[in-house]
Amino acid sequence: MNLSEGGGYAEKKSGISDPETDSPYLTFPDESLSEEPILSIKGISFIPVYVCPKCQKTVSVLWKKGRGRLRDWATFREEVRTILCTNEDCRSTFMPDYAIRFSTSIPILSKLELLNEMRSWFYDRTGKSVDFGPDDVHPSLTWDPFSELVPDWQDRISLELFANILRYTPPIDLEAVLLGRPKVPLFGGYNPPSR
Repeated sequence: MNLSEGGGYAEKKSGISDPETDSPYLTFPDESLSEEPILSIKGISFIPVYVCPKCQKTVSVLWKKGRGRLRDWATFREEVRTILCTNEDCRSTFMPDYAIRFSTSIPILSKLELLNEMRSWFYDRTGKSVDFGPDDVHPSLTWDPFSELVPDWQDRISLELFANILRYTPPIDLEAVLLGRPKVPLFGGYNPPSR
């Protein structure tokens, strides 16, 4: 979602989506984000967005414990679970959204394009193909085959692939993917048209 294209926040949040290119993160023009990133890694930043989906009011949240590291991301997600809208006529509670920011020179790949590029990258490094197993045994893909082939892939993979991987990894899975934890769904539970 790119809120710089016009239209309101709620309109963009509920718009028609394409499962191959949809990201769980918002994008804004750089100048429109006043919050500091909660996580910054390899030039990719995750910024909290506190806009009430019901009344569109931007709410201020005071959270200044630390900024930029993975542990800050985990702490923030633990401590800021719901936000109370400060609009007296609304008073809704909502969860924060997150914007992702990285260089505009990095091309956006679809999930299938990214998966194919990742398979090529892992094969080039190890000489082994990524094996997800039979479809009936593993109906949803996980990060396990990638982590088994190259345990520290997060430190080695190209910036283009890394940025796209993070773009499709939901906030709830981000820490687990970056730490290489087992059984984390690929791109939040992606099933490609064909394996």
